[in-house]
Parts: sequence; structure tokens; C-alpha cells
Amino acid sequence: METLIEKQAIKELVDTFSNLADIKDVAAQGPLFTEDGHVTTYIGGELFADLKNRAEIVDVFTDFLANFKRVYHLNGQLTIHSLSDSRAEGINYCHVVLTEEKDGKEMVHNHYVRYNDTYVKEEGKWLIQRRIANFMISDSRELGKIA
Repeated sequence: METLIEKQAIKELVDTFSNLADIKDVAAQGPLFTEDGHVTTYIGGELFADLKNRAEIVDVFTDFLANFKRVYHLNGQLTIHSLSDSRAEGINYCHVVLTEEKDGKEMVHNHYVRYNDTYVKEEGKWLIQRRIANFMISDSRELGKIA
């Protein structure tokens, strides 16, 4: 039973991160990472960002999300493949949708992301210590236009 409780707590952490992203509340996302949190992002297999502490994560995420009018995350499967009392590893799939104004048109960007995460439990709370974000498939088009 304890394993299920811990896995649910980690799922709530992952979902809370996405919910806060949708309202661009990066300041509230920051405490979901450890102080030494590390996020590496690849888009189409190319390194996009390598952020090495909570403050840098918050700064870069804030600047990045400021470019977008609307933000939407839909988390899919989350599998925890390693779990101890204070450490866990898991994979989470997420559909990320971003919209922005570009050249007078509203553009929509669909990203299909796989997160490889390491979580640690500090003071009774699960936090993200390491996240490798792989934007595996990305598609951009004018909103309302079907290709």
C-alpha cells in the first residue's frame, strides 16, 4: 500500500508541474525542483537547454513561457521503474501545446514530450531532482488551419 501512496504523490508532483505551466506560474513551479535541480531539454534530438539549479530553471522557464499566449499540458502515462524511501525514477509522457502570435497569425505548436525524471523526497515531499525532456515530435501550423 505504501508503494501506491508514494507513486500517487509523485504523479501529483508531475501533474502539478503541468497545471502550473498552463497558467504560467513558474514561480510556483520552482519549489517543485530541488535546489540543485537539473533540467536538460532536447528538441528533435538537439540540445536546446541545460539548466543546473532551481533559480536558473525558473529564470529560463519564465522567459520561455512569456513568448506564448496560451499553454496547455496533457500528461499521459507515468511509469515509476525505481522507487525507494527517498528516491525514484520514472518516465512521463506529455502533450504540450503552445500558441503565439507570429506575423499577424496565431500559430499553434504541438509537442509530444517524454520526460525521464529522477525524484527525491526531501522533508516528506517528493521533488524533481533531474529531468531530461525529449521533445520527440513537434508540429507547428496556423491555428484553425488543417494541413
